[in-house]
Amino acid sequence: MKRLQILLVGLVLLAFLGIAWLSKGYSGEILTSHTFVEINAPAEKVWAVLTDTGSYPQWNPYVVEVTGIPKVGERLKIVEQINGKRRSHNVLVTSLDSKERQLAWAGSTVPSAFLKWGESFGVDSIDPNHSRLVVIRSTQGLLAQMYWKYYKTRDLTVYREFVEALKKKAEQ
Repeated sequence: MKRLQILLVGLVLLAFLGIAWLSKGYSGEILTSHTFVEINAPAEKVWAVLTDTGSYPQWNPYVVEVTGIPKVGERLKIVEQINGKRRSHNVLVTSLDSKERQLAWAGSTVPSAFLKWGESFGVDSIDPNHSRLVVIRSTQGLLAQMYWKYYKTRDLTVYREFVEALKKKAEQ
């Protein structure tokens, strides 16, 4: 009996999502946010702070744990604490270019058609003692609009505080 109830709830949920998808004309749009900051430190130093994910809990106001090493094809487990609530998610490192100082990873729900996201980080040299950190967050999938509506303000605040914390750490 319990299995039948779970199956019915699942079917109702799928029907609801299907109707929402058809009525909105899901076009696969990608919602993005860009956050950047100029840092009074060489790009190499900023890159070193950004790619030392093991030290994130020491300076990042939200990340309390990172498991894994940033290498292309590797999975990282990131545990965050936002507004007193802990959540964890796994991301796949999709790009790591030390020469160009570019790092990107992607994550998703299961199935990924519901919600997937990517975060890319770039460090540009302005001059030998100054750099710019650029963070681009993208979200797409059937639930992207709903996610964006409810979490955009929180996420933008988190990214602003992340880049400011990284700036402070790199400028030490």
